[in-house]
Amino acid sequence: MSFGVIQRVRAPLEAYHALHKEIGELLGGTVPEGAIVHIARPTDDGFELIEVWDSKEQYDAFNRDVFPAAAARVGADTDGPAPEVIEFEPTTATTFRLYDSDRE
Repeated sequence: MSFGVIQRVRAPLEAYHALHKEIGELLGGTVPEGAIVHIARPTDDGFELIEVWDSKEQYDAFNRDVFPAAAARVGADTDGPAPEVIEFEPTTATTFRLYDSDRE
């Protein structure tokens, strides 16, 4: 069963960009196993992530194995306020083309 999550993070958008870049380097430019959609957007007090994965187990594995390594490499402060997390079961996730604002 697919798994979706929205995370509202109270941290500077620059922190997201640094982590996103580091994750890409750790993964060697490959897509994390099970990842379907990843959307990031700025908010008034930080940023929001919207993701869809093939399964919650794959999402959990990424957050256990990849995310902490990237956070450590960029010196991210993980002691700040915990993100607001909303889990959901996606009904549809369609991707039409790759869009990365860092590359356009």
